[in-house]
Amino acid sequence: MYIILIFIIAVLGIISLIALLMGSGRYSFIRYYARGRGEGFSFGEARELKSIAGTLGFSEPASIFWNAEELEQVIKIVAARGNVGEGDREFDSYLDRLFQFRKKLEYEQPGHKYGLGSTKMISRNQRLRILVRGVGVFNSSVVDNNDRFMVCSFPIGIRLPKGFSWQGKHVSVYFWKREDAGYVYDTFVIDEIQTKGIPTLHLAHTEAMFRTQKRKSRRIVSKIPAYLYLVNRLEGAFEKPERSPGMKCVIQDVSEDGFSLLIGGKAREGLLVKAQFYVGEDHIVMSGTVRAVDFSSDKNHSVIHVEAVKPSPRMSNLIRTFVYDLYSEKTGDADGPFA
Repeated sequence: MYIILIFIIAVLGIISLIALLMGSGRYSFIRYYARGRGEGFSFGEARELKSIAGTLGFSEPASIFWNAEELEQVIKIVAARGNVGEGDREFDSYLDRLFQFRKKLEYEQPGHKYGLGSTKMISRNQRLRILVRGVGVFNSSVVDNNDRFMVCSFPIGIRLPKGFSWQGKHVSVYFWKREDAGYVYDTFVIDEIQTKGIPTLHLAHTEAMFRTQKRKSRRIVSKIPAYLYLVNRLEGAFEKPERSPGMKCVIQDVSEDGFSLLIGGKAREGLLVKAQFYVGEDHIVMSGTVRAVDFSSDKNHSVIHVEAVKPSPRMSNLIRTFVYDLYSEKTGDADGPFA
């Protein structure tokens, strides 16, 4: 009888302990370490992350495995404690896994997965590229957007044919929504009208938008001097710095997936290129394929958009340190010498 009673008490105690560890909340002890293990973090790494979250004063430190913004603050501390890009493979792997998980939390959100569903959702000041078949491509931007139509600035581009009228024209519109994706759709010009003394177009709304080139990583706008090189192939030493100066250019934006840069003259799609530049004291080298070119005949320069070869964990961490603005913790300076 006593043995049975002791057994029942022991079972109830185990059940109570499990319930205590599981907790009623979302960020319980077991769920936290199970999530960390599932994302590739060891018990020790997960414990360290939880400790850092505690020092940052988070009300629920375990929430970093569900909250992208809080995890990012923890990553800044981890990056400041280590030596990013200094050849420590174990640390580079650890930081790489943290950044990959941070990206997963951000880009698996419903808003990123599904994007815009109607042109009514396009924000003011959004830049547009308007294609008129048989005429050319023009640059514009959204001035206003209401339930009836979208108002855009008068398109700027090549000289229009004599007698050309925008009213009633069927056009294709392309635009890139920051931190989201590229979009393209067909519509027509309702009217060409003066808005507050400024010529504008009224474009008809549509819900038939095609979403393309979905953003897979964070990108940062910049103005960094760099050198550009043409290469014969991307395999092999795509991260090996070149010893001689290349074509001078300016990095316009960069992410671990690609970059765009400003060069003098024309360029063409399909070129294989390598760019190298400094951020702080870090030498960043990226290679890839030119996927798009925006040429300005007035200024005789081109902005080329490059899809990058997947960087190594070390190079990825250097790029992310810049993109996620970790240099304030690391060096206090995001501007480096000209390569």
